[in-house]
Amino acid sequence: SPMNLYLALAMLSESVGGERRQQLLDLLDVENLEGLRSRAEALWQDSYHDGEQLTSLLASALWMADGVEYIPETMSALAKFHHASAFQGPIGDPAYDEALRSWIDQQTNGFLNQKTQNLHFNDDTFLALVTTVYFRGRWDASFYPEDTVPETFHAPGRDLTCDFMHQKTARDYYWGEQFAAVSQSVMEGGTMWLVLPEEGVSAEALLEGEALYAFLQAGQQWDQ
Repeated sequence: SPMNLYLALAMLSESVGGERRQQLLDLLDVENLEGLRSRAEALWQDSYHDGEQLTSLLASALWMADGVEYIPETMSALAKFHHASAFQGPIGDPAYDEALRSWIDQQTNGFLNQKTQNLHFNDDTFLALVTTVYFRGRWDASFYPEDTVPETFHAPGRDLTCDFMHQKTARDYYWGEQFAAVSQSVMEGGTMWLVLPEEGVSAEALLEGEALYAFLQAGQQWDQ
């Protein structure tokens, strides 16, 4: 997800210096390391929630090969500002690979178990940055199971039969350049946006343009 990528790049910015760090700071649109740390901390505070109705858990870790020398101050900054754990072990050791898989499964409540079964470090790995986001929320307006029935979904390659959820409610419908959208709220905060490209517009083309991102930033304040 974009959040995973941002967290990883923020940690990488702490781990390099000179021109490489400045390139990362420019990419993340911050002036300096202090600004990045403030933004990373704000992202954690805004996104982390562990409640009955809404669960949004973030986790970050550095996995280092044995023999890799590190700067203690950098490790302290990664732990303090990015909430990152740190591990060090022998690359190629099945036990170290298993530790990585177990950590990811634990942070994601086993949701990615099928994806992590064959996960392992490459032989030339000396540092791996891993981030996870586990999100589980209840709809503010529930979909009733008895209203879920099989219907035809028109996928780009072929038609598929899958379960369709149904709900009758009044809500705002948004239009933009080459798309339309509706929102579905989650209890205790958060909104899922469902975006439909116009006929003849591919999802890839929509993602490459600026209109969709302007809409997502404006959210329910969108007026066009």
